[in-house]
Parts: sequence; structure tokens; C-alpha cells
Amino acid sequence: MLETQKTSQASTPINRFYLRYLREQVLQFTQEELAENINISVQTVRNWETGRTQPNQKQRPILERCLGIAPGHLALNIKEILYEDFNAAYFGDEAARQRLSWAYENRKLTKFIDGLSSESIER
Repeated sequence: MLETQKTSQASTPINRFYLRYLREQVLQFTQEELAENINISVQTVRNWETGRTQPNQKQRPILERCLGIAPGHLALNIKEILYEDFNAAYFGDEAARQRLSWAYENRKLTKFIDGLSSESIER
């Protein structure tokens, strides 16, 4: 069953908006810096963030470790991320509080992302 979970996580598309947020706001990396840290090309990072391609099964765990998130969390949608952060912040997680503060300050972006159709997100 564990193998099935790994396969389903790897085949679930990543949330490209969350990837960009983590890269820019949390790590404060450029695309070049992220690419260098995980030993891939800058074009590969660009393709992930535009939704043209997805990380493969070898790249995804390396990317998630570099971003400091749990396996499979790049596939979460914005509402799930905010819900998890709200719960974590309630129980004293300072990093979650900072992410919620960023989301509040950038609520126009959040509304825009939330308003996108699932069809445009999958592209």
C-alpha cells in the first residue's frame, strides 16, 4: 500500500503557484538558485512554474526536501494549504503564522489563483 501512495503522489501534478511562492517568499531564491541547489537547469524550473512540465519521480522528493515541505505537499491546492496553515498557526507554529500573514497581505493573488479554472491550472 505504501508503494501505491508513492505512485499516486508522484503522478499528482504539483501546484505551480505554491512552488513559486515557496521559492520566492520562503527560500527567497531565484529560479537560478533553486536550479543550482537541486542540480537541474533553470529552464526546468521555469517549465515547472509555468505548468509546461512536472518534476519526475526522482526530482520531486529532492525538490520537496529543498523547499522544506513534506512529501506530496506540492500537490496541495491553495485552500488546503491555507487550511493546514490556519490549524498549525492556531497551535503555535510561527512559520505557519508568517505564511498566513503573507497570504493575507497578498489576498488579491490568492483570490486570483482561487478563481482560476482547474483547466487553466493543469496547463
